[in-house]
Amino acid sequence: VAETWETHWADGVGGGASYDESSGNKTTGSLGDNSSSSTTAETYHWGNSDWPDLVEGTRTVDWAFTGNDGVTIPRSWSGTADPPSVARPGDSGGFLWIGYEHCVAKDSKPGSATWPDGSGGDKGAKDRVVYSRTAETVMKLFTGGKAVSKRKNLFMLSASAWRTEGMTLKPNLLNDTCYWEWDLPPIWGPTKQVDSTDIEIDGKPLGSDGKLWRIYSDGDTPDVTPRVKNADVYSFNEPQPPKYHSYFDVLVIEGNPGGLSPIGEYEEGHAWWELRTEAPIEGLTNFLNNIELEFLSIRKFGFYPSISTIPGCLACVGKLEAPEPHVSGDATVQRHFYIGFTDLKNALDFTIAKKTNPGHYVAPFNNCVNMVRSAARAAGGSALPTTAWPQYFGYELQLLYWNKDRVYSPLRLP
Repeated sequence: VAETWETHWADGVGGGASYDESSGNKTTGSLGDNSSSSTTAETYHWGNSDWPDLVEGTRTVDWAFTGNDGVTIPRSWSGTADPPSVARPGDSGGFLWIGYEHCVAKDSKPGSATWPDGSGGDKGAKDRVVYSRTAETVMKLFTGGKAVSKRKNLFMLSASAWRTEGMTLKPNLLNDTCYWEWDLPPIWGPTKQVDSTDIEIDGKPLGSDGKLWRIYSDGDTPDVTPRVKNADVYSFNEPQPPKYHSYFDVLVIEGNPGGLSPIGEYEEGHAWWELRTEAPIEGLTNFLNNIELEFLSIRKFGFYPSISTIPGCLACVGKLEAPEPHVSGDATVQRHFYIGFTDLKNALDFTIAKKTNPGHYVAPFNNCVNMVRSAARAAGGSALPTTAWPQYFGYELQLLYWNKDRVYSPLRLP
């Protein structure tokens, strides 16, 4: 008997499967001189579908039997095929299962036996079982977003895997009454959970906590298949890939809220920026240094003149306040923007540098509004109003980004 199974399926594409079997029987001696053979060929096809909502397909079967007289009897039929089943670690089923596995198994085992023939003699049988199986599940991560944005986000990947400890083949030793019985497939050994540090995703080992932190671009499809080192047969679960967004917030206090012009000559207001991320500290420590982590915890930053007397502040040494003394509730205008994780890091580095060397405060050429725009450019965007005064900046910010409840993505014209 020779059997071959093959199944292939891809998300958004569909797939197919085939099953081919051929067998032959030949007996001599006390069983009589007889021979026969049969072949079976099954073909499956499934159309476009997205996991896990798989669809029905078609099934075609071609079968033929050749008897001892040499006459071949063919049969063919077709019908509806059930959708493939999504197998989980530990599941067992037919070849139409989409399993999470890797398998490169090949082995053979000979055997022989004798038994009395009932007339004082012995009868014997010999067999050699040859078995091979290959399976390879590949999983791709769709990072989402638009590829043109070039934004890179932080992901946390985690997975578990189970290694199969060996298999046992049993030769088919025939006798007078059960020569048609076969013992395929083999008996698989016990499974053992794999240590997380022996699992790799995207070429990197998981940590002792079973997690891997990676940065991927929007619109990308990296291979995130869990792979186990030095193992030929193992199964795994579906990788869990949380995506963590980062944000650049622009906040403005208008001198005349809602108006086009300030009320008084110097009642121009103020503008500042805030940096934040959804990522937990355990992931941030893989990419940010201690100073960057400290400034991220401060979150809000504003640029001021070192001389508070007006109009003496129109040209003087500047200073970066970290944290900015105003709170978000003070702002009359707030707009929020998605930024990539690498952009967040760049904006933090810009802010740290300005804390050390803020430069001069020169109104209106290098004031709080200009510093917000510079921080925005460091965060990967610059589509903010070009006016220099907070009053007009806040007014035009609302015109460019009219929906105050929306998070814009990225810092660009809507």
